[in-house]
Amino acid sequence: MDAIKVTLHKRGDRKNWDCRWVDPKTGRVRWKSTGTATKRTAEKTAAALEASLNHGAFIPGRRMPWTEAIQLFREDPTVDLSRVYVRRDFERSINAINDTKRPGTLQEIDTDFIAALIPELQKRPGTNGNLVSDVTVAGYLRVLKRVLTWAVKKGSLPEVPDFPPFRAEAAAKGKALTETEFQRMLAAAPETYPMAGRKYQQVLWALWWSGLRIGELRELRWADDMKHISVDTSQGYPRFWIPKNADKAKKKRARSAPMAPEFWEFLSQNFAPEDQEGGGRVFPSLCNKEDLSRNVSQIGRTAGIQVSDRGKFASAHDLRRSFCVRWAKRVPPKQLKDLARHANIETTLTYYADQDEFETSALIWQKSPVSVAKYGFAEALKLSKQVTNGQSLIGG
Repeated sequence: MDAIKVTLHKRGDRKNWDCRWVDPKTGRVRWKSTGTATKRTAEKTAAALEASLNHGAFIPGRRMPWTEAIQLFREDPTVDLSRVYVRRDFERSINAINDTKRPGTLQEIDTDFIAALIPELQKRPGTNGNLVSDVTVAGYLRVLKRVLTWAVKKGSLPEVPDFPPFRAEAAAKGKALTETEFQRMLAAAPETYPMAGRKYQQVLWALWWSGLRIGELRELRWADDMKHISVDTSQGYPRFWIPKNADKAKKKRARSAPMAPEFWEFLSQNFAPEDQEGGGRVFPSLCNKEDLSRNVSQIGRTAGIQVSDRGKFASAHDLRRSFCVRWAKRVPPKQLKDLARHANIETTLTYYADQDEFETSALIWQKSPVSVAKYGFAEALKLSKQVTNGQSLIGG
């Protein structure tokens, strides 16, 4: 049988290029849109379609092995996996699906399969000995849906199966630590790392007072090197200097950010002027970011501080949350956004704006004539503290 030849055409007033070929079985002309008006991209689509038609990979009705489908997806020139983080997330998601519930064929993946897959994915171990978050599971499902959508476009599936409702709530993965819990972490540092207990206590204090992310703390410099966040004392109040593209907020310009007075006091008490000479790292002996994050989480595990109902123990980011929660009671959201260096105000409002609500609830329960009359002042005060700590009063 002669090879199938796919050619490109513009039909009528259509914006996108179309692929044209002759079905060798029926002799009929077949058309398929490339979905693009750019000729170079359309040519890649046509080449991929021609290869698949001639190799028989995407014959309608053929039960395509799952491993073959994934390999064809990787090799398809119309699929963009060139960016490092996109490729990383794709491979991580496919590995998670394969390890959890590997399908035999592409056609095996239906709504029932996906419904059974979700709870199994939620049981997977995540980083630092915790279970994966629902946000991570949602990312796995997005990748799976992308592959199935691609298979529909290629003709291997008639339609994308319905995905059961699954919503990863935009909520913090941990919680703010109380001062008592933080003291427990400090005490657990020498127990966890006997040879480096003092160093890790300094790291914990720095995270607690600064609100820095773990990677930012590791890279913090005494002087601006045009690449990393640094300590700036040149303009009145001590603050952070952030070069262009140096932090997670992804600002396109260099800028300064406020520094909490407690963190400056910590630096002043723990580092002599000669430590600042040369403008090097504030913490020069720390390991890489991933190991440092894992080590801090191990201290939280040793201290027995669980911060979620999915078994997550206190981490470096929970110390950042603690910083933000403390300052949420002192400054308005706009100033908190600047202090925390959030990319947008929505992040600040989503995670920290409700702190005032807890304070208001406590005040209401403490002052209300109804609660005082019903429970007595001492009991009303006790209930107000329960509300402040987020405990339910319903059914108690």
